[in-house]
Amino acid sequence: PNAGELAVADLPDPVVGAHTQVLTTECVTQLKIALTTLSLPQRIAVELAYFEGLTHRQIAERLEHTVATVKSHIRGGLLTLREALRS
Repeated sequence: PNAGELAVADLPDPVVGAHTQVLTTECVTQLKIALTTLSLPQRIAVELAYFEGLTHRQIAERLEHTVATVKSHIRGGLLTLREALRS
């Protein structure tokens, strides 16, 4: 190819892109289902930490819990999610 042109080999493979998109959609669906297995305090803490990006201290302040309680809810939630996503 001339300068500024792309060779066919340089173009993204649409099949790989579609496959990746399907996998991502499946992963999101599995995660949403797995989140329903958490207790409400675990789910709220995990969502605030990982989807809203809050620190443990910010979550504790928002929920009026101790930082230790928030850490416990997140840790328990992550362990439950790991088991749910393995099956």
